[in-house]
Amino acid sequence: MSKPVFPVIITTVENQTATVNAVFDSGSYPTIIRQDKLPPGQINNYLIPTIYRGAVQGSKLEVIGVTRLIVEYNNHQFYVWAEVSPQLSSDMLIGASSMQQWDISITNKNGKTDIHIAHDRRDPELNIIEELNSLTNPNLL
Repeated sequence: MSKPVFPVIITTVENQTATVNAVFDSGSYPTIIRQDKLPPGQINNYLIPTIYRGAVQGSKLEVIGVTRLIVEYNNHQFYVWAEVSPQLSSDMLIGASSMQQWDISITNKNGKTDIHIAHDRRDPELNIIEELNSLTNPNLL
């Protein structure tokens, strides 16, 4: 079975937006975005790139940094820390780390794949937590 790919809107910390095709993949832990899908200057570069092994023997994926994004899908918004790779074949991969955090599930019914997002960053209960976090660490969000 192929992984579900859906268009999502990403918003950077500098309020720049773009639409990218995201693969929701519960079998992959990190969330990763391809470098050319981000506006310039949106990456916190790693001093030493991280190398992930791929599923195909001998394949590798280099991750050069990380960025904070708001992802919007089907009128739901959630935050992700996305690792950045110039080599990712998809626009974006939303991995299990983000899916677990926001209670995102993939359902298949009668040959139709849907994404269900249980939490939204605009939920009043989550906003209280965000306000408390911003008071103690303004760089967190």
